[in-house]
Amino acid sequence: MNICILHIGDLGPQDKPKHPPSPERFRVGISRHLADARWTVISAVRDHLPAPSDFDAYLITGGKYSVFEQLDWQDRLFDFIQALHRAEIPLVGICYGHQAIAHALGGAVVRSEKGCGAWG
Repeated sequence: MNICILHIGDLGPQDKPKHPPSPERFRVGISRHLADARWTVISAVRDHLPAPSDFDAYLITGGKYSVFEQLDWQDRLFDFIQALHRAEIPLVGICYGHQAIAHALGGAVVRSEKGCGAWG
């Protein structure tokens, strides 16, 4: 299975997180259950998105953005999500990723009164 991680965040050396970058965490965690999976990480913010059929499944990570911001790359990501949905290609969204999926497919995304990163 070929899985593409669409990373919403910086893959640059200036990021010095306490934990491994989220693409690596997801790859390691999911590989426990899909040992034969092949992984590709693409920056959805900076890179060209692949054709939907290029991969068997996609995962959109979290990041510092929200769907409420007007960012030049978001519309092409929303269009891409709609294309994946039409093609019935598996897609998982984490944090920003699930906001983007809900927004792209016509769902309501609302701001949390508790702020960014808050649960509940």
